[in-house]
Amino acid sequence: MSTPKEIYNEVKAILAANSVLSSYVNRIYERERDNLDASKRTVITLEPSDVIEKSESYPLEATFVMVITGYMIESDPDRSINDGSQRKIMDLEQDIKNALRPYYNLNGNCIAFKFTSSKFDIKKYSWGHKEKLRQPPIYGTEIYMSVRYTPSFDYPGFGVSAYGLLPFGY
Repeated sequence: MSTPKEIYNEVKAILAANSVLSSYVNRIYERERDNLDASKRTVITLEPSDVIEKSESYPLEATFVMVITGYMIESDPDRSINDGSQRKIMDLEQDIKNALRPYYNLNGNCIAFKFTSSKFDIKKYSWGHKEKLRQPPIYGTEIYMSVRYTPSFDYPGFGVSAYGLLPFGY
C-alpha cells in the first residue's frame, strides 16, 4: 500500500540516483517553475497531475498520474535533436524512461506503471532574473507516467487500516 506522495518521492529518488542522468542533468525540481536558474542548463521537473480512484475494485486500486518534464538549453537549433557528441532532448526523454524502467514496481510502492505519452516542445521560460534579448531556445519534453497502486488509508470507527477487512463497497 502506498500514497501518491510516496510514489512521487520514489520517482524523484530513482531519477536522482541514475548515473546517466546525473552526468548531464543539473537539477531535479519539485513542481514546475516560471523562472529557472540559467546555470542549470539541463533540468527535470516533477509535477503531480491526477489521482483516480476505482471504488468498485476490490482490493481498492488507484492510479496516480505525474508529469516528468525535461528542459534543455540549446543555442544551435540545427543541433538540438542529434549531435552525436552530446545528449540532446530526445536522449533526455529516453534516459528518463530508461532510469525508471528497471523499477517496475518503484521499489514496492506500486503495482505497475507505464509511460502513456511523451511530447516535445520549445518552452518559453525566463532563465534568471534579467530578461535578455537573445536567449537560446529551451527545448522540453513532457513524459506522462501513469502509476497503478493500492492506496494506504484509514477508516475511522472501523478500527482497521487495511482494505482486506472492509466489506465490499467501502
